[in-house]
Amino acid sequence: MYNSGSTFVRSRATHISAFAAVFVLAFIARWLTYNGLGGDDHWSLWTASVFLKGDLPFRDFVELGDPVYWGMSAIAQYLTGYRVLGEVVLGTTLIALGVALGFHMSWLASRSVAIAAIVTCIAMLLVTGSKLYVYQKVFLYPFGLWLCWRYIDKPTLLRAAALAAGVVFAWGYRHDHGIYVGIGAATAVLATHWKEGLRQVGFAWARFGVVLLLIMAPYLVVIQVNEGVFPYIRERLRIARMLDTAGRKDVWFTPDTAAPTHWLRIDPPRPAHVIVDWKPEVTPDTRVSLERQYSLTNGVDPKQRMYEYFLTDLSDDILVALITDARIVDRKGVAQAFREMPDGSKVRTEITATQPPEDDAPPEARAVVSIQWSPALSAPERAALERQYKLLDPTPTRNKWDYSLTDVSTSNIRAIVEDPRVYDTGLLFRDTFRPMEESSLVRLQRAVPLLRISVAPEWWHPVNGAVWLYWMSFALPVIVLLMLGVDWIRGRTREGMPNAAAKLFAAAVMIEVVDVALLRKAGNFSEHADVIAVLGAFVLGSAFAGSRWRSLRGGLTTGVAAIALVVSISAAMIFVSPFNALALAGFNDGWHGAWAKAVTSYEGYATSPPIDAYAPPGTIGDRGLLRYVYECTRPDDRIWLLTETYTVPYYTERRVVGHIYWSMGLLATPAFERRIIEQVDKEEVPFIISFGGDRPLQNLESYPLVHEYAQKRYTTRHAIPEDKIDRGLSIWLLTDGRRTPTGTYELFGLPCFK
Repeated sequence: MYNSGSTFVRSRATHISAFAAVFVLAFIARWLTYNGLGGDDHWSLWTASVFLKGDLPFRDFVELGDPVYWGMSAIAQYLTGYRVLGEVVLGTTLIALGVALGFHMSWLASRSVAIAAIVTCIAMLLVTGSKLYVYQKVFLYPFGLWLCWRYIDKPTLLRAAALAAGVVFAWGYRHDHGIYVGIGAATAVLATHWKEGLRQVGFAWARFGVVLLLIMAPYLVVIQVNEGVFPYIRERLRIARMLDTAGRKDVWFTPDTAAPTHWLRIDPPRPAHVIVDWKPEVTPDTRVSLERQYSLTNGVDPKQRMYEYFLTDLSDDILVALITDARIVDRKGVAQAFREMPDGSKVRTEITATQPPEDDAPPEARAVVSIQWSPALSAPERAALERQYKLLDPTPTRNKWDYSLTDVSTSNIRAIVEDPRVYDTGLLFRDTFRPMEESSLVRLQRAVPLLRISVAPEWWHPVNGAVWLYWMSFALPVIVLLMLGVDWIRGRTREGMPNAAAKLFAAAVMIEVVDVALLRKAGNFSEHADVIAVLGAFVLGSAFAGSRWRSLRGGLTTGVAAIALVVSISAAMIFVSPFNALALAGFNDGWHGAWAKAVTSYEGYATSPPIDAYAPPGTIGDRGLLRYVYECTRPDDRIWLLTETYTVPYYTERRVVGHIYWSMGLLATPAFERRIIEQVDKEEVPFIISFGGDRPLQNLESYPLVHEYAQKRYTTRHAIPEDKIDRGLSIWLLTDGRRTPTGTYELFGLPCFK
């Protein structure tokens, strides 16, 4: 039995205040640590954008199975005036609400605000490392569980309807979410009524099912009319299995063979980044000696860095030479476009300098380029190439070396700054003799050695921290079910929370189903940390109950739970470093830095149109291609996008043809193909765009009718190298042979169709 003097909250006002405080803290933490939308964060935005342009699901685009997801994004975009801000606020709000609901239920389950606070802090830290698009998971499962608990407390028709509505809401976000929340709901109904007999359980299930179907009926009718319910389900299941198979990875503990083998030590202070400009008369031998004297390590030769030049000749010969010269390791500021020939070869169609000089540049400067020369190149050889390619060097004296400074004492830095053989230094405060990049957090680590403690780094590293939390996520539902089973055998009733056994049984079943279905690789657990924390709080509350200390077995149980808690906290902190999270939030510069980060983020998210922040005028590379589509098409044009590049429809503000899942073979049926051909024939579709693939229309090869049609109509083909050159992929752009270009987009040398 639980101690009657437990810390279970008795004041509703206190509980509501704590809930609100956690919500605010979670919102602030997520806002400050979020670093801008990634590719998958636009998952729902592409559908929302075409919907806001007037397209309807099933009629104009294929609905993959997430109508509430993109519908919520569309509402947010409408309210904020088509800005990234709408999606960020929506996701951040629901993440914070999910964390607050997790805290609320953890408090109830553990009967301890301290335990609830601990597990919620762990969950909040883990959530900061997740992408924005997973806000649906962070919110839906705590929300669904909260509705289950409300039904268990008072199983009325109204609460059954609310629970059914919650299941449908989750189903609308993504159909499998509705299935998992639905399993939890069915388990909650069973746990509530099983003592009343099977007949009452069956009646309660039937009542819940009828309400569920009534709420879902309108959308099911729409599906049946357009695709048919069973073909719709079959096709979405095929896509889901494809994604699940591709995403699953084995998870187990692995050593870090590059890490030290010690078991425990205090690590030395983190080195600082410093730049030292040696005087010309310093010989290599003298420089090496000075590096040892001043603890300057990992020196980077200036020749290994990018040199910035003014380009005074923009002729094709010079630009081609800069692109092809093998003595140039890397370069920026020159772009090229290609066209695919009938034999499959690629021919360069355009080469341009993309970075104009600043207003204060020399009169002869025509563009700016950055070049990294081969380290084997001598200074005279480099100078000869600079003359050959008509490169004007704004900083001809280059003897600035990059170092890691391991001795950051004031005396050592002062000695470096005042050494007569040093011409200048960078990234050091020359008046206080401190590292310029050193944050308050780093200074704290230097001052407090315990913050630099290293425990078994060969085994206790971020990957294995994630593995521990991954398996703990699987273990907690099983542990809770075993505890409830022992209670049932012993006839024991849990005090402190009404209907505790039924609530925790529903929670354990739902969370275990979610784990099996969605924890496909290490790291996914962070998306469910706030709901998994509820089970952890229950286990800790049981283990730390006062009566446990009165027996040897109870003391051992408490000790094991305490060790597991310490290891889990350590795993969370090594997987998502609190210091890195604070630095990301701007706290390197104190509260002022955090406020500046919040304001800067808001201003960036509020940019309208969004492409002006994502790809401003003059942008090259992959993002520049989106700018090209935005500027070189009409607002009513469609684009035919063959890959799941969610950013394209949103930032270009152009509707798509059919869907963007062509590589998965979505709806590869003759009827669908004929419908697409009819649509493209009627509307203006100047481009086909495909990211990657060996052939321009490779992703249409599952659609023979459409593939043949596209080959005949889109005859002019361009191959644009992807930004990530190491992957060796091309972005294929095919233009409509029936439409006459109105001009040329100079940055890429591609045709415009305004």
